[in-house]
Order: sequence, then C-alpha cells, then structure tokens
Amino acid sequence: PDIFTAENESDYAELKAVFIDALKIALKETDNTRILEGKNIQEDLSQRLSKMEGVIKQIQKIAEERREENFQKYRQKIKDLMADMNTDENRIYQEAAVVAEKKDITEEIVRFKSHMDLFNQYMHSTGNEGKKLNFLLQEMGREVNTIGSKTDFIEISHLVVKLKDELEKIREQVQNIV
Repeated sequence: PDIFTAENESDYAELKAVFIDALKIALKETDNTRILEGKNIQEDLSQRLSKMEGVIKQIQKIAEERREENFQKYRQKIKDLMADMNTDENRIYQEAAVVAEKKDITEEIVRFKSHMDLFNQYMHSTGNEGKKLNFLLQEMGREVNTIGSKTDFIEISHLVVKLKDELEKIREQVQNIV
C-alpha cells in the first residue's frame, strides 16, 4: 500500500496508465522470450531424439546380425552342460530356442521406437504436454534398461549407455518445460 502516491486523482490515473502499459510490454517480451526458448528446446530435443533413433537402429542391426550366432552359442553351452547325459539333439535345440527367446530384445526395441514416436508427437503439440513427455521418458528408460539386462553383446551394452546418457539430457530439458 501507498508505494505510489499522487497529488490528485488525475495524476493517479496517468500513473496507472503508464504502469499498465509497461506491464503489457514486459508480458509481451516475456511471452516472446518463452516462445524462443521453447523453440530452442524443441530443436535440441529433436536432435537428441534423432541421435537415439540412430543408436536404437545400431542396436537392432547388431541383434539381428548376431541372432544365429547367439543361438548357436546357447546350443553349445547347453550341449556342454549336458555332456554327461544322453540328450536328444532336438531337446538341446528346444532349450537353446527358449534361452534365445528370453534374450530377444525385439519387443523392447519396438516399444522404445513407439515411445519415441509418441514423444515426438507430444513435443510438436500445441498443448501443455510436459508431464506426458516426462512419463514417456520413464517408459523409454525402462525399455533401455531391459535391453541392457537382456543383451550378451558388449557392443549393445555400450550403446545402451549412450541411450541412457541422451535420455538423461532430454529429461533435464523436459524439466524446463514441465
């Protein structure tokens, strides 16, 4: 109270008009700055999503190229473990197939890509989607962790670390818009 005082009512009205005009200008500049910052964040997020897309493609390629090698490795391990027993070769193949299926990361890759697509849609939405973006990052993190825990390939493990790093950088940016 009484931060501004005026000699008469007309001075007060003039002071109020100057204040309101200055406030409108400041709010407009704030909006313009926020829009510019939002565009910069959106551009950064798009670049990071693109990097993650490339990394997930590398992971998928390695997994597909080495699927048969992995299966044969499991078959040999089972065969070695059961060397003392008289085991049917078909049974060994079945067991190797079960192990290979448990180690398959195809579903996680598909879900990760789906989460990335949805993240991209929300990111380009005009609505306030910050919380949804944050939730999708959590889901993407779960998929990446599952890929990392299922894989036997060091190359994929290294790529998982790259994905986690990018996810963390994206998470930091999303916190700026939530």
